[in-house]
Amino acid sequence: MTQDNHSTNTTQGLALKAEGLTFQEQQQLRELAKKDPELAAWLRGRDRANLLAVADLDKQPATWADTEKLIGDISWMWQGWVVNGFLNILAGESGAGKSTLLLRICQPVIMPGIKFPDGTPYQGELGRVLWVECEAAEALNIQRAKRWGIPLDAMITPFSDPLIQVNLDDQNHQAAVTAAAMRPDVKIVVIDSLRGAHRGDENSSELVSLVMYLAALARDTGKPLIATHHLRKRSAFDGELSQDRLRGSSAIVQPARVIMGLDCPNYDQPENKRLSVIKSNLAAKPKPIGVTINDNGIIFGAAPEMPRAVSARDKAAQLLLELLSDGEKPANEVISTLAQAGISESTLNRTKERLGIGARRINNTWYWQLPTNGGTPNDTNN
Repeated sequence: MTQDNHSTNTTQGLALKAEGLTFQEQQQLRELAKKDPELAAWLRGRDRANLLAVADLDKQPATWADTEKLIGDISWMWQGWVVNGFLNILAGESGAGKSTLLLRICQPVIMPGIKFPDGTPYQGELGRVLWVECEAAEALNIQRAKRWGIPLDAMITPFSDPLIQVNLDDQNHQAAVTAAAMRPDVKIVVIDSLRGAHRGDENSSELVSLVMYLAALARDTGKPLIATHHLRKRSAFDGELSQDRLRGSSAIVQPARVIMGLDCPNYDQPENKRLSVIKSNLAAKPKPIGVTINDNGIIFGAAPEMPRAVSARDKAAQLLLELLSDGEKPANEVISTLAQAGISESTLNRTKERLGIGARRINNTWYWQLPTNGGTPNDTNN
């Protein structure tokens, strides 16, 4: 058999296997088979995905220069806070006012003359906001928008039926969100909230896949995408707000290039909140902003700070009360936890005695417990 005949027979076998391919795809593979008969012989018996992948190998790989032509330079909608073409996250505890604040952040994009919370003006073209509501809070959103004079037709949804409950695990819902985000009049995309946008667990791989989809959507549209997410409640072990307090898988934060946090540094003043950037891969973190949300809107000012550091004795007391609040605990576990928090053994023992914490031995293990009814049964010095 001549080389030409071998190539012809191989190409015919390839075409027979590739009946699911378009005419153009089959032609591309025939040309490839003429160049490399052995490769074409290997392709026989492969599925469509393999055939197309190998066909792509014959093309020149893209360079970073090609990529730059597609995505352009990094730019900011709100300098230091909201970046175009990337996933941004606004995180806060439940009920902190994330949705209210986010609507206010979107306001300069819709209404001329409105500035961002730090007083900087919006430099882009006015347009609409694609608001993907995932927590069935449409009535609240509309009430806030009307109170602030935001035109309701500037806020769009991904579906013609505005009450469809969005589920971004559904490929059809993703397609609808993508199509709406691609509209030229849409300048910013909001997902409120990340937890409500899917039906899986916060630690599941499905949520990580969802976050990657949102990051790619922001990149492909060149628009900022802001998703709200929840912080776990601050404990006595937490210091300043960090991305470690975001609920769910740690992989959630990785594709987000900017993460804003809305927290209450001083629980004695719950109305005084603080907006800060807790993660930024793209620029220096801006100065935090104070946020007060009331019935009339939002007031911005100086950011509150955490109260001064408590004494080691007070910290030890707070930790002991927190650890033992739901029942007795093994003494070794309590001692280890407080040691990790920087509490010395002498401070711990003095605080334990001051609080009247009791100890009892069960199967050679000592347990500590808070006093009940003024007494500490089986109290010892252990």
